[in-house]
Amino acid sequence: MLKDYWNLLGPLGATIHPATEAVWQTVRGYWLDSSFFSPFWGWAGIWGDFGFLGLGAYLYLCSIVWRKLCLDDFSKFMMLSVLIFGLIFTQMEEPGYMLSVAGLIGLRWQEIKISNALQKHSF
Repeated sequence: MLKDYWNLLGPLGATIHPATEAVWQTVRGYWLDSSFFSPFWGWAGIWGDFGFLGLGAYLYLCSIVWRKLCLDDFSKFMMLSVLIFGLIFTQMEEPGYMLSVAGLIGLRWQEIKISNALQKHSF
């Protein structure tokens, strides 16, 4: 992306690391051309954007969601699918995907809470 916008970002002090070109050479030159073998994946993207502190914060938030909101198998399956897909795809950085998963987990949590409240107050 920096090469495309170098005329805008160069004067601001942007730099390109030699590892960047090595990664792009790998992506362009790999014969399988599959996202499974691509060096671009969600966990690496989060680490690249926010560093180890950001990765730790993301994992801490995941643990809170797992303990407090994932009350049934469906919610746990959704969380595990995000964590596993993050090892292969870049979906963790897609707002539409993450908002859909968060919405489904939140709706299921709300449904379970309402069901428990109704059972508690039923005769």
